[in-house]
Amino acid sequence: VVDKFGNPKNDYVMSEGSFFGEQAALFETRRTRSIRASTNIEYSYVLELPSDALMTILRAHETRFSLAMAHTLRYKQGMLDDFFAFKNGMTSFLWNKNRRVDFDKVLELYRKVHPAIHVWLHDDTRIDFSAWSYALQRLPENITSVYSLVLSRRVINVLKVGHITNNGRTSNYTDTEKDCDQIEYVVAGVSPGKPVACKDRRRTCWELMPGKLFMLLRDTSSDYMDIISNLCVHTIEA
Repeated sequence: VVDKFGNPKNDYVMSEGSFFGEQAALFETRRTRSIRASTNIEYSYVLELPSDALMTILRAHETRFSLAMAHTLRYKQGMLDDFFAFKNGMTSFLWNKNRRVDFDKVLELYRKVHPAIHVWLHDDTRIDFSAWSYALQRLPENITSVYSLVLSRRVINVLKVGHITNNGRTSNYTDTEKDCDQIEYVVAGVSPGKPVACKDRRRTCWELMPGKLFMLLRDTSSDYMDIISNLCVHTIEA
């Protein structure tokens, strides 16, 4: 393998049956590597496969070929490394002592992921209205006025005051924990939190005070990642 200047990359020696240039063919990017025969030049052959032909093979469910391609993209070329760095970074905030999310660090990791839905992420001259609209639909409707966000898998104490009714049936909190989207908190003369709607995502949210919002996580990993990712889109595009 040689780089774009023709300099050999001795760490990358390809053998019979190997392939290269798949990122350029799949994602319409420029190749940064080429190959050059080192021995038996007269008996060395390279098959050039156009992008549309490659896509046809992948769509035809050629399982072994597709798995080999996926393995190369993920493990050898590290195509998902930035995504896993982002995911691991988010997970680390769950286990730090103060449980606070360093959002500047979050944005730094997010920008490296190149999300498919956030097409104009790296273009500072334009607003990505499509990505921004998508994110806002999945965030609480008052997100533009929120300065503090509390995320938890359990309802915080201030929202447990009084009794709970679930579809008209009074019960203990533990009985209705899995149906938190259907819970109505009733307190005699006092409202511990105002429910906040979320248009395109089923979320359980309460406004604790103006600017401070509580969100109940359904699943720690996927729901947490979805919220943070959409917050990144909103923060960048706002």
